[in-house]
Amino acid sequence: MTRRRFFITLLALSSVLATLLLFLVFYQLYSVKVVSIKEINFNPTSFDGAHVRLQGYVVKNSGYMFGPRYVLRDFDNGVEIALGGKGGSGNEVDLESCVSFLFDGRNYTQIRDLTISVVGHVRYVGPIVDAPPFSLEVEEVLDQ
Repeated sequence: MTRRRFFITLLALSSVLATLLLFLVFYQLYSVKVVSIKEINFNPTSFDGAHVRLQGYVVKNSGYMFGPRYVLRDFDNGVEIALGGKGGSGNEVDLESCVSFLFDGRNYTQIRDLTISVVGHVRYVGPIVDAPPFSLEVEEVLDQ
């Protein structure tokens, strides 16, 4: 009888450990990672497809004929990432209401002081002539 109880206990313990391990693996794969724009700029290929949360200022570009209309910029580190994509509901995210700076191709003009966080997937497309090699498909905008 004690041998049977030992195997039942062992089976229950291994089931609990397997469940915990599966939870940790899925959490690691599907959770939103808080990273900096600088980290993505340093090695964009390693973040391709990653679900991330980034913080910065939304800049509206008006000086370029081609390229992204909106970017998320970290002025402290001098880096940015292009913003685009659809929201979680399939509707395009309204970035116009989050714009803090305007960029005319030479100068940044601050229109408000609004730091935001955005959640989305990083997409690396490789080096191309008229657009950045990576961007963030925005799913959600979070005010600070």
